[in-house]
Amino acid sequence: MSKSNPLSAAAAAAAAPAALSDLQKAKASFLNSELSSSYGYQGWLEQHWWAEVGARFGPGQHYLDYTGAGQFTTSQLAAAFQELSTTGLGNPHSNNPSSAAATREVAAARALVLAHFNASAEEYHVIYTKGATEGLKMVHAKSDVHNQHFVLLDAAAYAATHALDMSAVQPDFLTVSFYKLFGYPSGLGALLVYFGGGSVSYCTAEDAWHVLSPAPAGYEDGTLGSLNIACLKHGFSQLAALGGMQAVSAHVESLRQWTYSQLLQLCHSNGQPLVRLFGRHAEGPRQQGGIFQFQVLTPEGDRVPGSLVDAAASAAGLHLRSGCNCNPGRCMANLGITPQQERERAAKFHKGPILIVMRPQGSNSSSSSSSSPEAIVRLAEQQQQDAGEPPLEAVPLPLGSVRVSLGAYSTFEDCYALVRLLGGTFTDFEVYQRELAAGMKLVRVMDDAEHAVKLRAAVALAQ
Repeated sequence: MSKSNPLSAAAAAAAAPAALSDLQKAKASFLNSELSSSYGYQGWLEQHWWAEVGARFGPGQHYLDYTGAGQFTTSQLAAAFQELSTTGLGNPHSNNPSSAAATREVAAARALVLAHFNASAEEYHVIYTKGATEGLKMVHAKSDVHNQHFVLLDAAAYAATHALDMSAVQPDFLTVSFYKLFGYPSGLGALLVYFGGGSVSYCTAEDAWHVLSPAPAGYEDGTLGSLNIACLKHGFSQLAALGGMQAVSAHVESLRQWTYSQLLQLCHSNGQPLVRLFGRHAEGPRQQGGIFQFQVLTPEGDRVPGSLVDAAASAAGLHLRSGCNCNPGRCMANLGITPQQERERAAKFHKGPILIVMRPQGSNSSSSSSSSPEAIVRLAEQQQQDAGEPPLEAVPLPLGSVRVSLGAYSTFEDCYALVRLLGGTFTDFEVYQRELAAGMKLVRVMDDAEHAVKLRAAVALAQ
């Protein structure tokens, strides 16, 4: 017996107002707002989400890590399997029929990539890579350029939820990972290059003589992953069926606006905010996509370790991410950690979730919610340089933050689950100061002893 679609079940329940749950009421309000016109691809998500995406995760699970990895649909995977099970594809470096078929697939996929980014084949080459990171390394290692300025655009995260018109932007290089666009295949990306280059068409080993072959082949080492490349068209086809990247971007934006407004309203009973959001959400979609980077705060303004929030989220079925998320430079500034303190932490091989630093009294960035992390860091550095510096105090700085990222198949239920988790689990904490020197804070959720034990265990395991 197949499992039912939770989204359709929620819609059906809306027909009986007396039985509406808090979720159903919130969703009904959302669907009655101006945001609803951009949500869900004209009903496609409500009808197909469970069969195409949700069933793989199961009931009660909410995927909120689209910047980490996109999701594929069941139809997309079925189409790829159907092709691979009925089509003979060989090594593209040959002329036999199966190799020729693979060569055609590789060339056709290059054309699809160029079309998706509106890049001219007369101006750009598509070089297949293992992912965006390899593309970045390739530009650094293989570009024979000196004393020149070029524009390299890392679009791995942006391209997953936005249309990108390279005829308007015109970077010299662009890197992308396909699994972030449509989940499958993974381990495959592309570097779009405005100029040619290349490796070897002719060479001799004795005197290192060589003649370079033209791009893109000159940059692609060995045999291409032609089977994965052949499957790209099914991912692009799925995006087109949704309405293209403009429709994906509009869908994500509808959820971003709702989630942002809800996060701003979360607060403790003393009126202090529950979360500290980073980014530029207040400036709208032109400045901020569907990524929420934040820290959870206690009523006193202390920051809860991201690992603790991650543990609570995992227990509740929410798939999100904590840490510095591949951006340690911005992360350290957000946390209020100076470059010198980070170097000292590395020298001590510090791995715990909380870093204890000595700061002048009154500059406690753990409890100051009115000053930006950058301002706090500057104040601390200045006071350390000044003569007659004030007495120092121990300040706990939880390492890392929490990241929630929305994507093509995010649902209202996912965002509602996030808001409910934060508000229901982390409101009105009591923070115990003992063992502060060891970098541990024991957190007790009011009136929930059983859950408190789980949270304490999560903190202890993270040490």
